Amino acid sequence: MLPSTTIAAPAPGATAHALRHAGGLQVGLHSTRSGMVTLEAVPDHRIRIQASAASGTCEGKRFTYAPGDLDLLPAGSAARWEEDGDSASVILRFPPSLLQRTAEDLGLDGTRVGLAPLHQLRDPQIEHIAWALHADRQAGQPSGPIYAESLGLALATHLVVRHRTQQAPLRGLSKTQLQRVIDHVEAHLD
Repeated sequence: MLPSTTIAAPAPGATAHALRHAGGLQVGLHSTRSGMVTLEAVPDHRIRIQASAASGTCEGKRFTYAPGDLDLLPAGSAARWEEDGDSASVILRFPPSLLQRTAEDLGLDGTRVGLAPLHQLRDPQIEHIAWALHADRQAGQPSGPIYAESLGLALATHLVVRHRTQQAPLRGLSKTQLQRVIDHVEAHLD
């Protein structure tokens, strides 16, 4: 039987292999062994940046990753593949609310902004942000939380501008529209 690696959602408050920053951004370096690898579904968006070369099979198709290749996994998605050898990757994890707030700050309807799964994507900006966050974590966060928060905002802005999808409109009002209605009603109460 082949060995397997499962990268699960950490227990509440547990950050043994990752560091969570304000705004919910989490960064961690993950090592996987040869064999089956499973990324369990979590409520957050994830970006996996390959730190070492890797090859294997996913859904019956061969793949070869080079350092810097990345996978974009939207909230709620899982992934499973078989690797030929050991490898390492940096995983960024962040709540959908970070993307939604950023979209709203850019004048978009944050409730309709989402991400689609992408594999073996090359995006130098995401790669640089990931390595900067990882280096900051390794150094013990000498710049304090504002550095990671700023990089998290830069990442979210880049994702909204370059990689967003438009989701079907939700029924009901957006937060901004609802607040306007509430303000109007309260202003006209006698």
